[in-house]
Amino acid sequence: MKLVSLKAKLTVTLIVSLSVTFAVAFWFSTHNTQDIVSDLHRSSGEALKYVLDRQIQTYMANGENEELQPLVEDIVKQGISAELTIINADGIIARSSDISQLEKPTNDPQWKTVFQSKQDYILDTVIDGEPLELLYHTFENHKDCMDCHDAPEGAILGGMKVTTSNAQLTSTLSHNLWMSIIMGAMGSSFLIILLLLLLRSKVFRPLELIRKQLGFAALGITDQEIDINSKDREIQSLQESTEKLINYMKELTGAAESIAANNLTITVEPKSEKDVLGNSFKMMIGNLTGMVRQLGENATQLVSAANEVASSSEQMSRGAKDQTDQVTQVSTAVEEMTATIVESSRNAAEATESARGASDTAGKGGEIVNETIQGMQRIASVVRESAESIGKL
Repeated sequence: MKLVSLKAKLTVTLIVSLSVTFAVAFWFSTHNTQDIVSDLHRSSGEALKYVLDRQIQTYMANGENEELQPLVEDIVKQGISAELTIINADGIIARSSDISQLEKPTNDPQWKTVFQSKQDYILDTVIDGEPLELLYHTFENHKDCMDCHDAPEGAILGGMKVTTSNAQLTSTLSHNLWMSIIMGAMGSSFLIILLLLLLRSKVFRPLELIRKQLGFAALGITDQEIDINSKDREIQSLQESTEKLINYMKELTGAAESIAANNLTITVEPKSEKDVLGNSFKMMIGNLTGMVRQLGENATQLVSAANEVASSSEQMSRGAKDQTDQVTQVSTAVEEMTATIVESSRNAAEATESARGASDTAGKGGEIVNETIQGMQRIASVVRESAESIGKL
């Protein structure tokens, strides 16, 4: 299974999160556009009504009624309103964005209701497939207007109808929405890039360096230094832990080199009770020291045994010499016995010849026989002694 880097996972997560956020925002904005448009229509209509009402009163108070028509036309040209109409109390169109309708009676039946109620009125309608909002506003006779109008105070002097297009506002709102989404996406992309660059310098690069150092340590390369230069607590803690691990490996490597050089005087202190490697080294050094001590004692005993063996060998050598002397004696005795036997045979032959030669030598023969018997007894005695000597060997 192929592993995916943390950087790739984080990048994908940020992009997906951003996409989901914008998708939800777009869906929410799209489904609430109509409500937003209606609220904006009412807000903008109320604001426009207030501004126009103040401006019209100013013109009329200053006797600048001729400025009203250019004002009406300019508002429509700027797209602030789709249509603007001002009528007098008799329902005659006095000012209008549609010049052709000037000085003509209005054909809008809503004015009768508005004049009777003396209240502003808002109507949402659709004309030629286009959604419109109609705002009706009445002008009442105030103290400031008493000099110009003969009507009593509070009487209706006329009214103003402001027509705004929902389509235009919707288009403007959608355009602004898309621009907001685009700008938001660009800003978010910039933030993601900035965040990735920050993570690269603060997280990914230190982690990559630590990964390489641990990889070297896994290969048995402990001759390396850890540069603890991070200002982030987590990364600095990781660097310190890596340094402790490599120093721990250096310590055990030095102990192993000393043991290989026949130096058992070193000591290894385990880092904790659960330090398996440290405790194993300590136990190994103790066992090797005991083994060497035992070998020394055995060597001493071996030297002592060798001395005893040498002494025994000397004794055996002396015993062998004695046995050799005895064998020599036996050989000498056998030679003497053989000579005696030969001599006895010769004597027996002579005795036989003497017995045959004369009867007078019979007496001498008896003596010879007796001598022969005595010689045989001596031979038997010599043979017995030889047998005893051989038994001793």
